[in-house]
Amino acid sequence: MTSWNTEYAELQPLEVQQFWSESCGYGHIWKINGELVALGAMIYTVGIICGLDTTGYRCRYCYGTFDEALTALAKWTQDGGDEPKNYIKRK
Repeated sequence: MTSWNTEYAELQPLEVQQFWSESCGYGHIWKINGELVALGAMIYTVGIICGLDTTGYRCRYCYGTFDEALTALAKWTQDGGDEPKNYIKRK
């Protein structure tokens, strides 16, 4: 098995998006404030995953439902700002 650091180190943003979509099931991938963000299902919540790259992610904002997370992501892409609104917890 090839490590992420060597195999994926040279990925371009579109390839990084495809990697996260295929390997983790993340969807609705956007670029906000210069970093990739996506929606991802957790065990009990749905997260807006921030700072995606080939080694992981910077943080996530948790929401109770997919619709709440998608609405927050849509507003964040329109309104801007440092982080999405109305989340349950930031991890």
